[in-house]
Amino acid sequence: MKSKLKAIIVDDEPYARAELAELLAPHSQVELTGEAGSLTEAVELIETNKPDVVFLDIEMNGENGFELLNLCDIEFKTVFVTAYNQYAIRAFEVNAIDYLLKPVNAQRLAQTIKKLGEQVSAEHEAANELPKLTSDDRLLITLSRKMNFIKISDIKYILAAGDYSELVTVNNDHALVQRKMREWEVQLPEKNFQRIHRTTIINLDFVDKIERYGKENAIVFMKGVEKHLDISKNYLSELKSRFKV
Repeated sequence: MKSKLKAIIVDDEPYARAELAELLAPHSQVELTGEAGSLTEAVELIETNKPDVVFLDIEMNGENGFELLNLCDIEFKTVFVTAYNQYAIRAFEVNAIDYLLKPVNAQRLAQTIKKLGEQVSAEHEAANELPKLTSDDRLLITLSRKMNFIKISDIKYILAAGDYSELVTVNNDHALVQRKMREWEVQLPEKNFQRIHRTTIINLDFVDKIERYGKENAIVFMKGVEKHLDISKNYLSELKSRFKV
């Protein structure tokens, strides 16, 4: 496991944040790096601190904690901490590490921290064992119900699909592969591929144009694809640097 797991607490009640912070204090493997009382504050804090885990309330002064998962481009683990038990099924549908009911029990929290550490360690070890791919390597995937070999260089872009990912090929064929985005990031050749969003990795060779709108927003058009792909502000500057001449 990493020496320290960076964590933030998101809850609209200061007392609840303080209570959870106190319960987390004995766990030396967790470093609390910030607290937020609203989704707006949480997004800013996450983009700045890039935490490994967010302890997230659900019902917060007219806001819903689940919305945070769609507002952030940074990947993180989620532990829901709430006074309501009716959201448990939905929480695990979005791959939450755990679902803790208030008031949080110290022993129950310890189990969550252990589970979190084990998952992070397993993912870290698995990522280190993944072989690096080159543009000439081939993958065996299912296209139109048939097994086909496809060169890495013929992948236009990849979209997140839960524990799976969706590949879009040079011929605009689509295929589901049981591989997460972080695994693709480790394996794909950095020279050719770039992550542009929490849910998207693109092949730079197929970029047609990049358009800005507003101060921090941008979209990219891929060759032979009508729809655009969103670029998050966290990846925009890095993407632009790849096209400097």
